[in-house]
Amino acid sequence: MKITAFFLYFLAFIFTAILTFMICKNHLGTLSSSAPHQWLTASTVNFVENWESDGFLNDKAMMLELPKSIENSTFESRKPYVSYLPGAALEITLVKKIFPSSSTLVLTQIFNLCNQFLISLVLAFILFYGSSSLPGLYRYLMALAVFITWQSLPAVIYVHSMVFFSDQAVLLPFCLALLMELIIRKRAAMPAYLLQSFILSWATLCDWLAIPLIASILAFRFLSPLKNRRLFDSAQLMLLPACILIFFALQLYHTHLWQLLMQRFSLRSGLYDASDWFLIHFIRGFFVASLGMVNFMILLGSMIYIYYLFFKKSEKMPELVVVSAIAMSACIMHAFILTNHTLVHATFSIVKFYFLMTLLAIGVIPILLINAYKSISLAIPVMIFAAWYHFITIPESHAKTLLAFNSYVNYQEIAFWLEKHSGFSDVFISKQISIQANPPQAIALSKKSVHTFASLDELRRFYSSIPKHANYYAILDRNEFNQCGITNPMIKNRIYSNKNEWIIFKFIPGNDKIDKCLVKQIQGRVSACRMNTAIN
Repeated sequence: MKITAFFLYFLAFIFTAILTFMICKNHLGTLSSSAPHQWLTASTVNFVENWESDGFLNDKAMMLELPKSIENSTFESRKPYVSYLPGAALEITLVKKIFPSSSTLVLTQIFNLCNQFLISLVLAFILFYGSSSLPGLYRYLMALAVFITWQSLPAVIYVHSMVFFSDQAVLLPFCLALLMELIIRKRAAMPAYLLQSFILSWATLCDWLAIPLIASILAFRFLSPLKNRRLFDSAQLMLLPACILIFFALQLYHTHLWQLLMQRFSLRSGLYDASDWFLIHFIRGFFVASLGMVNFMILLGSMIYIYYLFFKKSEKMPELVVVSAIAMSACIMHAFILTNHTLVHATFSIVKFYFLMTLLAIGVIPILLINAYKSISLAIPVMIFAAWYHFITIPESHAKTLLAFNSYVNYQEIAFWLEKHSGFSDVFISKQISIQANPPQAIALSKKSVHTFASLDELRRFYSSIPKHANYYAILDRNEFNQCGITNPMIKNRIYSNKNEWIIFKFIPGNDKIDKCLVKQIQGRVSACRMNTAIN
C-alpha cells in the first residue's frame, strides 16, 4: 500500500513538473523587448559571460554590466554592479562549467525552472516532515497540495520562466534553511546545524533576504529555545555569512565602490523619503496592488493566526508554527527595510509572499486545524477557499504576458551579427540604434555596445576618449544612408531587420559629413528619422 501511494505521489510530482515545463518551453533561449522583467535575466547572462571571457578574478570577482572593449577597457567604465552579492550569477557560472558548450541564456532559464521544481519539493517535504502527527494519507495530501500550488501558480510560473536574479536565486536556500530549522527543532542533530550554516552562507551570497532570515532564526531561538543547546551554538550559524559580508565590504572598499553601495541602499530603502515609510501607502502600493485584497486578507489572517499560536506559548507548540513564524518575520523585515526596492520591483518581490501564502494557507493552517479538531472536515474548505482565491486573483498581466510572449528583441538581427563579427577594437555608432548596459536585453545578445549621440560636441568628445587605433563603424538604415550622400563607403555588411535594410560601414572619425549623419540632433534640429532605442 505504501509503495503504491509513493508511486502515485511520484507520478503526480513528475506530471506537474512536466506540465510546467511544457508551458514555458517556447520561451527558452529567447529574450524579449515586450517582457521588461527579462532585464534581470539578461543582466545575469551578461555577468556570467563577462566572467567566462575575462576570468572571474580578472573582473575582481565583481559583476560588470558591459563587456570589455576598446571604449570600455577600464574596470570603472564597465559599470560594476554592487547592489547585490554575485551568488545568482555564480550559480549559473558553475552550471556553465558543467555544460560549457550550451547557451548561457538557455542554461539560466532551465536552471530557473529546476529551481522552481526544487523549491516545490522542499516546500512539500517541510509540510510532510512537519505533520508527523497526521495519518500518512493526510501527510501525502498536504505535501502534494503545496507542491502543485507552487508549480502551478501563474505568477510563480511567470517569474521562474522570465526572471532570474537574486530575488529568485535566494528562494531555494531560504526554503532549505527553513527545512533545516525544522529538522533541528525535531532532532537537534549537529550535521543539521553545520548544513544550515552553509545554506545560510549560500543565501547570503544571493540576496539580502539572508540577513533578516538569520536575524529571525536567532530571535526565535531566543524566544523559543532549542532543547539542550546553548545560545552560542545557534550564534555559530552567523560566522560564515559574516565572513562573506566582510569580504564583500573589503572588496568594495578596495575597488572604491563602497560609497556607491551606500547610495544604492539609500535609494532602495527609501531612507530619505519618509512617504515610502507610510504604512498605509506601502500596504496599498505593494500587498494589495500585487496580491489583490482577498489574497492579502488571507495572507494577513494566516500570519496573525501563526503569531497568535506562537506567543500563546503552548507547551506542545508544533515546530511548524515556529518555522512559519521565522519565514514570515524574515519576509516582512526584508520588505519593510528595502521599501523602495519592494515597491519598484513588486512583480517579483511579491513572490516570497506567494511562498508564505502557499506554506500557510494551503499547508500549515489546514494541518493545525486537523490537529486541533481531529477532523479534516474544517481543513478542506479552508484549503479550497485559499487555493481558489490564490489562483483567480493573481495579477492578470502575468498570465497574459506569458501566453502572448513576444520573443523578439528590437534589432536582434543586428545584435546577433555584432556578437559574431565585432572585435575588441571595433566601435559602433548609430543615430537610430542604441545598445547599452541598460536595458541589457540587446547587449546580452550582441556582447557589443552601439553608441548614440545628441550633438556633434558630444560625439567629438567621445572620439577624443578612444585610443587612436580603434576601428569605427556606422549603422544606418538605407533611407538615412542615402540622405547622407556618403561616397565610396567601406560597407562591411547589410542586415535586414524589421523590414528595414541596415547598412554597416567603416569610416574615419572627424569627417563632418559623416559625423552630422550620426548625431540625433544638429543645431537644435531633431532628425526626422524615427528615433528608436534598442529596447524601451
